[in-house]
Amino acid sequence: MRIDGSEDQVMNGHFFGSLMMVAVLYCISFSVVARDYVDRDDVRIFIDEMVDEYQFSREKLESWFAQAKKKTSIIDTISRPAEKTLT
Repeated sequence: MRIDGSEDQVMNGHFFGSLMMVAVLYCISFSVVARDYVDRDDVRIFIDEMVDEYQFSREKLESWFAQAKKKTSIIDTISRPAEKTLT
């Protein structure tokens, strides 16, 4: 999966997807009121780290976080314990 459209920046799709899920859940988990995540200090720090350490596109990350919306029903669902399965 290409991060910023350049030919030389290709990351494993699974790693990228997992990383973005963790980032979004991290940001949402500390939010009391839904607002633009891109304005949050913890998100700014995360974006800076992703740009500096992994050469992500700052513009793309800011765009994604600007579009993020808190979905309480999703947070509630993933916060419940998993169903037990027979082994």
